[in-house]
Amino acid sequence: MSFAVAKYRPDRQVIKETSLFFALPALLALLPAAPVLVLSRSPLGVASSFTRGELFRRWCYRSR
Repeated sequence: MSFAVAKYRPDRQVIKETSLFFALPALLALLPAAPVLVLSRSPLGVASSFTRGELFRRWCYRSR
């Protein structure tokens, strides 16, 4: 519900994904008039993060 309402607010909204969050200020500076920025990560990068950080085990995904 919050996401749907926030899409129509006049001020900028950020939906945070940690890696891309740190790139956001530079991108906003390059595209100051952009009404929407959609950033995505490669699925291979996500899988790599899970492997390197042992996130599947640490976040108990097996039990979900």
